[in-house]
Amino acid sequence: MRIDSVNNPVLGIKTQGQDRKIEEGDIIRGKIIDISKENMIIKTSIGQTITASFNNNLDLYLGQTVELFINNIFGDQVFAELRDGNNAKPLNLNEKIVKILNEMDIPVKQDITNLAKILFKYDMPINKEVIEKIIGLQSSIKDLTGNITPEKIISLLFLADKANDTPADMLNKMILLNQNNIKEAYMNKPMYLNSLNNDASATDKILSVLKDLSIPLNGNMNNLVSKAASIFEGLGTGDIKKILFLISNDMDVTPKNLLALANNIKNDVKIGDMLNQLLEKVEAIETNSEEFSQIKNDIKKLFIIPEKLQDSSYIEDKIKDIVMLSKRIEEGLHRNSFHDIEFNKLLNGIKDKLDFIKAVNENNNYFHMPLLLNHQRSTLDIYIINDKQNQKQKKSNNDNATVLISLDLNHIGHIESIITIQRKNVSLVFRTDDNNIKDLINSKLISLNHLLKEKGYVLIASTVTNIDEKFSLNTISDIQRQEKLKDFHLDLRV
Repeated sequence: MRIDSVNNPVLGIKTQGQDRKIEEGDIIRGKIIDISKENMIIKTSIGQTITASFNNNLDLYLGQTVELFINNIFGDQVFAELRDGNNAKPLNLNEKIVKILNEMDIPVKQDITNLAKILFKYDMPINKEVIEKIIGLQSSIKDLTGNITPEKIISLLFLADKANDTPADMLNKMILLNQNNIKEAYMNKPMYLNSLNNDASATDKILSVLKDLSIPLNGNMNNLVSKAASIFEGLGTGDIKKILFLISNDMDVTPKNLLALANNIKNDVKIGDMLNQLLEKVEAIETNSEEFSQIKNDIKKLFIIPEKLQDSSYIEDKIKDIVMLSKRIEEGLHRNSFHDIEFNKLLNGIKDKLDFIKAVNENNNYFHMPLLLNHQRSTLDIYIINDKQNQKQKKSNNDNATVLISLDLNHIGHIESIITIQRKNVSLVFRTDDNNIKDLINSKLISLNHLLKEKGYVLIASTVTNIDEKFSLNTISDIQRQEKLKDFHLDLRV
């Protein structure tokens, strides 16, 4: 059931006896004072009238006492579960989902029910539009990755320049149209292509098709091959959890975003690693070029030093430098007729990584930056988590926030910290699998407490634990839903 309006839109819906806006989990009680086939008006005990609409016939009557259990608030839409106020009995999750689907006039099938449960878990609206969109995306990804044919590869090469930024459902339609055009064009002059090895990588499959067609690998074709391979790789990671993360953050489900999110979750292919790989490739060819000798030195300067982490303009300039330097390298490779698919793939990957981080930050506070620490070039990840409202609006709340920090270094390995701040109270959890590092951290906690006191903070709890699952963008969603706080440490609840 959807709530369409209230008689005080400024204050919004209020619960009985409480002067505040409605929240998920609240219950509104009242009597039905008007009812039609698809709408009813309820008057609460505090005199507020609420108009609600529904898509199926309900056995309701004037004067009936009902309860509206607010189960979903998404943007300006409020959805509620109708209960009989005279005999209200809590429903289990399956019953809730079935009731919501019935009220939305959505078929109650096993696959739809399972999807609705996941949507419920992710605090996303359960309606026809959302369900059809997700099912369509899943079907398109399956079509695109299920059977990679020569025609599909040729179609993708035609679209490779823009396909990485194209939503999967739209991309599937475009490739299907191209495949039909290719088959039609070659009906009288068929292409003689060898069958593709299913176990081969996407790059090898693409190269095999180009070889059969006698298409040479010049600079532009190398670039297209690397883009097409990344597209197949990204689509291959498209499971339901990633799709929902992107949709819930107002991001398109594109091959580029799927691959970047998969790398983030795996704690893999970080910007510092990519720049280090770029440095190795440049060092391999610098002896033949003064231009690339200078580029090598400029890559080393892209890593941020800890002393500058609070200087936002400095960090922004470094990110811009990464973009400009990538363009310089691409232009230099073209001028020197240097063709390397892996080089092109790396440069495209850096650009895609930066685009993804920018898109994520439309609704989150996430920093992913190359770091120079103790003469080691690494990557620093920082996730700042506020309450849902501030998170969506990207408002920083320094009095009530959780900060997740992740770092990889050669001599200590992977280390993470969780910092929870509530007013001036601070709770810390350090996570590492290295016992020596654990001992080192424990030995420094007293000094850390003194430093926090000097800044006006009080350390109320600190713990050093093992790493069960590395931080990722999924961690933000989990903590916001309050489902995994217990997996970190109870002190996070302060």
